[in-house]
Amino acid sequence: MKIRIIFLVIVTVLLDSCSPKISTNLNKIYPPLDDVENVRVLSLQQPVTAGSEEIGTVKVHGVGLGAECGFDFVIEQVRMEARKAGGNAIKIIKHKLPSTHGNSCHKITARILIVENINEVFGSAEDELPGDVNYAILNVYRYGGYGSLVDYNLYLGDSLLCRVENNYYERIKIYNEGINTLWAETETKFEIPVSVEFGKEYYLRCAVTMGILEGRPEFELVEEQNGRIEVETIISKMK
Repeated sequence: MKIRIIFLVIVTVLLDSCSPKISTNLNKIYPPLDDVENVRVLSLQQPVTAGSEEIGTVKVHGVGLGAECGFDFVIEQVRMEARKAGGNAIKIIKHKLPSTHGNSCHKITARILIVENINEVFGSAEDELPGDVNYAILNVYRYGGYGSLVDYNLYLGDSLLCRVENNYYERIKIYNEGINTLWAETETKFEIPVSVEFGKEYYLRCAVTMGILEGRPEFELVEEQNGRIEVETIISKMK
Protein backbone atom coordinates (compact mmCIF):
# COMPACT_ATOMS: atom_id res chain seq x y z
CA MET A 1 0.00 0.00 0.00
CA LYS A 2 2.80 2.44 0.91
CA ILE A 3 4.61 1.68 -2.34
CA ARG A 4 1.42 2.37 -4.31
CA ILE A 5 0.88 5.70 -2.52
CA ILE A 6 4.49 6.76 -3.15
CA PHE A 7 4.14 5.80 -6.83
CA LEU A 8 0.95 7.86 -7.21
CA VAL A 9 2.60 10.86 -5.57
CA ILE A 10 5.60 10.62 -7.92
CA VAL A 11 3.35 10.32 -11.00
CA THR A 12 1.27 13.31 -9.86
CA VAL A 13 4.37 15.44 -9.36
CA LEU A 14 5.78 14.48 -12.75
CA LEU A 15 2.52 15.22 -14.56
CA ASP A 16 2.21 18.56 -12.81
CA SER A 17 5.79 19.49 -13.68
CA CYS A 18 5.09 18.72 -17.37
CA SER A 19 1.95 20.85 -17.47
CA PRO A 20 2.34 24.41 -18.76
CA LYS A 21 2.52 27.21 -16.23
CA ILE A 22 0.25 30.19 -16.92
CA SER A 23 0.73 33.72 -15.57
CA THR A 24 -1.81 36.44 -16.42
CA ASN A 25 -1.58 40.11 -15.49
CA LEU A 26 -4.66 42.26 -16.26
CA ASN A 27 -4.88 46.06 -16.38
CA LYS A 28 -8.68 46.14 -16.74
CA ILE A 29 -11.52 43.73 -16.06
CA TYR A 30 -13.97 42.96 -18.87
CA PRO A 31 -16.69 40.29 -19.19
CA PRO A 32 -15.27 37.00 -20.53
CA LEU A 33 -15.96 35.91 -24.08
CA ASP A 34 -17.81 32.74 -24.99
CA ASP A 35 -15.66 29.59 -25.06
CA VAL A 36 -16.18 29.19 -28.81
CA GLU A 37 -15.30 32.79 -29.63
CA ASN A 38 -12.33 32.99 -31.99
CA VAL A 39 -9.30 34.86 -30.68
CA ARG A 40 -7.11 36.18 -33.50
CA VAL A 41 -3.34 36.03 -33.20
CA LEU A 42 -0.84 38.69 -34.22
CA SER A 43 2.56 37.10 -34.75
CA LEU A 44 5.96 38.53 -33.84
CA GLN A 45 6.21 40.48 -37.11
CA GLN A 46 2.62 41.73 -37.33
CA PRO A 47 1.97 45.24 -35.96
CA VAL A 48 -0.82 46.02 -33.51
CA THR A 49 -3.71 47.79 -35.21
CA ALA A 50 -4.16 51.45 -34.31
CA GLY A 51 -6.93 51.89 -31.78
CA SER A 52 -6.50 48.46 -30.22
CA GLU A 53 -6.76 48.38 -26.44
CA GLU A 54 -4.25 46.37 -24.44
CA ILE A 55 -5.91 44.94 -21.33
CA GLY A 56 -3.13 42.71 -20.00
CA THR A 57 -0.45 40.14 -20.69
CA VAL A 58 -0.28 36.36 -20.49
CA LYS A 59 2.75 34.10 -20.26
CA VAL A 60 2.70 30.33 -20.81
CA HIS A 61 5.76 28.22 -20.16
CA GLY A 62 6.70 24.79 -18.87
CA VAL A 63 9.29 22.05 -18.74
CA GLY A 64 8.56 18.58 -20.04
CA LEU A 65 7.59 16.41 -22.99
CA GLY A 66 4.51 15.49 -24.99
CA ALA A 67 1.51 17.25 -26.52
CA GLU A 68 1.11 19.66 -23.60
CA CYS A 69 4.43 21.24 -24.61
CA GLY A 70 3.55 21.52 -28.31
CA PHE A 71 2.81 24.82 -30.01
CA ASP A 72 -0.84 24.06 -30.82
CA PHE A 73 -1.60 23.29 -27.17
CA VAL A 74 0.36 26.22 -25.75
CA ILE A 75 -1.13 28.83 -28.12
CA GLU A 76 -4.62 27.56 -27.28
CA GLN A 77 -3.87 28.15 -23.59
CA VAL A 78 -2.98 31.75 -24.48
CA ARG A 79 -6.25 32.10 -26.39
CA MET A 80 -8.21 30.68 -23.45
CA GLU A 81 -6.68 33.24 -21.09
CA ALA A 82 -7.55 36.01 -23.54
CA ARG A 83 -11.18 34.84 -23.67
CA LYS A 84 -11.37 34.81 -19.88
CA ALA A 85 -10.11 38.40 -19.84
CA GLY A 86 -12.54 39.54 -22.55
CA GLY A 87 -9.89 39.95 -25.24
CA ASN A 88 -10.58 39.05 -28.87
CA ALA A 89 -6.95 39.14 -30.04
CA ILE A 90 -3.43 38.51 -28.78
CA LYS A 91 -0.09 39.93 -29.90
CA ILE A 92 2.88 37.61 -29.41
CA ILE A 93 5.87 39.53 -28.08
CA LYS A 94 8.09 36.57 -27.14
CA HIS A 95 8.22 33.02 -28.50
CA LYS A 96 10.92 30.60 -27.45
CA LEU A 97 11.12 27.40 -29.48
CA PRO A 98 11.94 23.99 -27.96
CA SER A 99 15.68 23.54 -27.52
CA THR A 100 17.73 20.75 -29.07
CA HIS A 101 19.01 19.75 -25.65
CA GLY A 102 16.89 20.46 -22.59
CA ASN A 103 13.47 22.09 -22.50
CA SER A 104 11.17 20.73 -25.21
CA CYS A 105 8.31 23.16 -24.53
CA HIS A 106 7.24 26.29 -26.38
CA LYS A 107 7.29 29.45 -24.24
CA ILE A 108 5.00 32.30 -25.25
CA THR A 109 4.40 35.78 -23.87
CA ALA A 110 1.59 37.80 -25.43
CA ARG A 111 -0.41 40.98 -24.98
CA ILE A 112 -4.17 40.59 -24.61
CA LEU A 113 -6.04 43.00 -26.87
CA ILE A 114 -9.52 44.23 -27.68
CA VAL A 115 -9.68 45.07 -31.39
CA GLU A 116 -12.69 46.94 -32.75
CA ASN A 117 -14.20 45.65 -36.02
CA ILE A 118 -11.88 42.67 -35.80
CA ASN A 119 -13.26 40.85 -38.85
CA GLU A 120 -12.59 43.86 -41.06
CA VAL A 121 -9.10 44.30 -39.57
CA PHE A 122 -8.06 40.69 -40.12
CA GLY A 123 -9.98 40.22 -43.35
CA SER A 124 -10.80 36.84 -44.86
CA ALA A 125 -8.69 33.72 -45.21
CA GLU A 126 -4.95 34.47 -45.18
CA ASP A 127 -3.80 31.25 -46.86
CA GLU A 128 -4.76 32.14 -50.43
CA LEU A 129 -2.17 33.30 -52.97
CA PRO A 130 -2.94 36.39 -55.06
CA GLY A 131 -4.02 35.97 -58.65
CA ASP A 132 -4.79 32.91 -60.76
CA VAL A 133 -1.76 30.67 -60.22
CA ASN A 134 -1.06 27.08 -61.28
CA TYR A 135 0.68 26.05 -58.09
CA ALA A 136 0.32 25.84 -54.31
CA ILE A 137 2.91 26.75 -51.67
CA LEU A 138 4.17 24.25 -49.12
CA ASN A 139 6.03 25.81 -46.19
CA VAL A 140 8.29 23.09 -44.76
CA TYR A 141 9.88 23.75 -41.37
CA ARG A 142 11.57 22.04 -38.45
CA TYR A 143 12.97 23.33 -35.17
CA GLY A 144 15.04 21.96 -32.28
CA GLY A 145 14.04 18.85 -30.43
CA TYR A 146 14.77 15.15 -30.32
CA GLY A 147 16.98 13.74 -33.09
CA SER A 148 18.67 17.01 -34.05
CA LEU A 149 21.42 15.12 -35.92
CA VAL A 150 18.97 13.10 -38.03
CA ASP A 151 18.09 14.57 -41.44
CA TYR A 152 15.80 13.05 -44.08
CA ASN A 153 14.56 13.58 -47.63
CA LEU A 154 10.96 14.72 -48.02
CA TYR A 155 9.05 13.47 -51.07
CA LEU A 156 5.75 14.33 -52.72
CA GLY A 157 4.88 11.16 -54.59
CA ASP A 158 7.99 10.33 -56.64
CA SER A 159 9.40 13.88 -56.50
CA LEU A 160 12.08 14.90 -54.00
CA LEU A 161 11.06 18.20 -52.41
CA CYS A 162 13.89 18.95 -49.98
CA ARG A 163 16.29 17.67 -47.36
CA VAL A 164 14.77 18.33 -43.93
CA GLU A 165 17.42 19.38 -41.42
CA ASN A 166 17.29 20.73 -37.89
CA ASN A 167 16.29 24.41 -37.59
CA TYR A 168 15.13 24.46 -41.19
CA TYR A 169 12.63 26.36 -43.33
CA GLU A 170 11.90 26.28 -47.06
CA ARG A 171 9.05 27.62 -49.16
CA ILE A 172 8.29 25.21 -52.02
CA LYS A 173 5.98 25.52 -55.03
CA ILE A 174 3.79 22.46 -55.64
CA TYR A 175 2.52 21.86 -59.19
CA ASN A 176 0.66 18.58 -58.54
CA GLU A 177 -2.96 19.44 -57.81
CA GLY A 178 -5.28 16.90 -56.16
CA ILE A 179 -4.59 14.05 -53.74
CA ASN A 180 -0.87 13.48 -53.16
CA THR A 181 1.28 11.67 -50.61
CA LEU A 182 4.03 13.31 -48.55
CA TRP A 183 6.54 10.80 -47.25
CA ALA A 184 10.02 10.31 -45.81
CA GLU A 185 12.04 7.31 -44.69
CA THR A 186 14.91 6.54 -42.32
CA GLU A 187 14.64 3.20 -40.51
CA THR A 188 10.90 3.31 -41.15
CA LYS A 189 8.68 5.08 -43.67
CA PHE A 190 6.25 7.80 -42.59
CA GLU A 191 3.61 9.22 -44.91
CA ILE A 192 0.48 11.37 -44.91
CA PRO A 193 -2.05 12.21 -47.65
CA VAL A 194 -2.42 15.84 -48.72
CA SER A 195 -5.07 17.38 -50.93
CA VAL A 196 -3.36 20.12 -52.94
CA GLU A 197 -5.38 23.02 -54.33
CA PHE A 198 -3.73 25.61 -56.56
CA GLY A 199 -3.65 29.08 -55.03
CA LYS A 200 -3.50 27.73 -51.48
CA GLU A 201 -0.69 27.87 -48.95
CA TYR A 202 0.10 24.96 -46.59
CA TYR A 203 2.37 24.53 -43.57
CA LEU A 204 4.17 21.27 -42.79
CA ARG A 205 5.68 20.90 -39.31
CA CYS A 206 8.49 18.31 -39.42
CA ALA A 207 10.14 16.47 -36.56
CA VAL A 208 12.02 13.33 -35.59
CA THR A 209 10.71 10.74 -33.12
CA MET A 210 12.54 8.00 -31.28
CA GLY A 211 13.34 4.84 -33.23
CA ILE A 212 15.15 1.57 -32.51
CA LEU A 213 18.46 2.37 -34.23
CA GLU A 214 17.92 5.94 -35.37
CA GLY A 215 15.30 8.67 -35.29
CA ARG A 216 12.15 8.30 -37.38
CA PRO A 217 10.65 11.06 -39.56
CA GLU A 218 7.35 12.59 -38.55
CA PHE A 219 5.40 15.56 -39.90
CA GLU A 220 1.92 17.06 -39.95
CA LEU A 221 -0.03 19.73 -41.80
CA VAL A 222 -0.94 22.47 -39.35
CA GLU A 223 -3.37 25.36 -39.28
CA GLU A 224 -2.12 28.25 -41.43
CA GLN A 225 -2.09 30.76 -38.59
CA ASN A 226 -0.12 28.50 -36.24
CA GLY A 227 2.31 27.49 -38.99
CA ARG A 228 2.95 31.10 -39.95
CA ILE A 229 3.75 32.05 -36.37
CA GLU A 230 6.22 29.18 -35.97
CA VAL A 231 7.88 29.98 -39.31
CA GLU A 232 8.30 33.65 -38.37
CA THR A 233 10.02 32.61 -35.13
CA ILE A 234 12.34 30.23 -36.97
CA ILE A 235 13.28 32.91 -39.52
CA SER A 236 13.97 35.43 -36.76
CA LYS A 237 16.35 32.93 -35.10
CA MET A 238 18.19 32.39 -38.41
CA LYS A 239 19.04 36.09 -38.83
